[in-house]
Amino acid sequence: LADEDQSHAMQVIFGKSSNAEFVSETYTAVTYHNKSPDFYEEVKLKLPAKITGKHHLLFTFYHISCQQKQNQTGSSETLIGYSWLPILMNERLQTGHYCLPVALDRLPNKYSMHSPEQKIPNQNPQIKWVDGHKGVFNVEIQAVSSVHTQDNHLDKFFALCHTLEGQVTFPFWILDQKITENDLEHELKLSIISLPSAGLEPLVLFLHQVMDKLFQLTVQPIVVAGQTANLAQFTFESVVSIVNSLHNSPDLSKDQHGRNCLLMSYVHYVFRLPEFQKEIARGVPAAGPIIPESRYYTVGRSSAVNVGSRLLQSRILSSSNPDIAGTPVLADEVKTLSSSKGMDRSGVRMSSYVEVSSYFHNAVSVGRSSTRKV
Repeated sequence: LADEDQSHAMQVIFGKSSNAEFVSETYTAVTYHNKSPDFYEEVKLKLPAKITGKHHLLFTFYHISCQQKQNQTGSSETLIGYSWLPILMNERLQTGHYCLPVALDRLPNKYSMHSPEQKIPNQNPQIKWVDGHKGVFNVEIQAVSSVHTQDNHLDKFFALCHTLEGQVTFPFWILDQKITENDLEHELKLSIISLPSAGLEPLVLFLHQVMDKLFQLTVQPIVVAGQTANLAQFTFESVVSIVNSLHNSPDLSKDQHGRNCLLMSYVHYVFRLPEFQKEIARGVPAAGPIIPESRYYTVGRSSAVNVGSRLLQSRILSSSNPDIAGTPVLADEVKTLSSSKGMDRSGVRMSSYVEVSSYFHNAVSVGRSSTRKV
């Protein structure tokens, strides 16, 4: 059901051979003279693309009279009770084995927002339950999904990454855990460290998304609680551990050179450096103009950042716009090149690259001549 009203029953149940392709309800076989029946049917559902907190499974129990009594009219079905199971709980798909209680009364409003194992608050009179609200109905839910990970480590990691990308009101809950803004960086580090502990099957299914997120956190800074957090070391170690576990797994195929086929296809077809975008921050404006290619971190060698930034700045300044002021050294070079005659323009692109790199090589050196060969 998409809501608590019967009119919101969704036709997502795969029908039997004698029915339509999709139906909104299905029935099990009748067990004769058995107070503890075993319903062996397997029901297959097609989950909607967007699941909300109101989506749930509704179970209705009947007693079937095999012989009608004298002067009995109407249906032979006698309603016993109801039970239900929310499809999502704490933004996570509910799977596994459940032992649910059965309510004898008609279900109240907003029952789907609560678990049947808990008492629904503000109910007067209280709901009557079979055997004093004990679990009497056993059901097992299995999911095959390319959207829901069904792994606690992956669920937490993706949920925290989603928090960084959007406006979230603190505190919020992830897998029964309360997360505050001050705890966000610590919890994100723990989730990155625990990623290699995820199950092999869900990790393979969501490998592209996991690796893309880890590389993005490696090369792009994030701002948490007004402070810049550098997660490059944790993400790099997690990538190494995941690659090592996949490469050494006997269940995954390798090519003739001993390379993991899954990792090869990711590197060849999927991997891209993260596209330029604003810093992953929660409403914190940039301090100044951002140079597109200077957004990447390096795991070490911090001195390379300054050199790279100057190189990128020179590329921006050495344009054809006369209003942009260049450095004195660059201005002298432009005059020298302009006064040259008979210049060979066959290698202009290569020579311009050599000139810029030579400039910074000489700028950081002391006592070296500034003359250049074109």
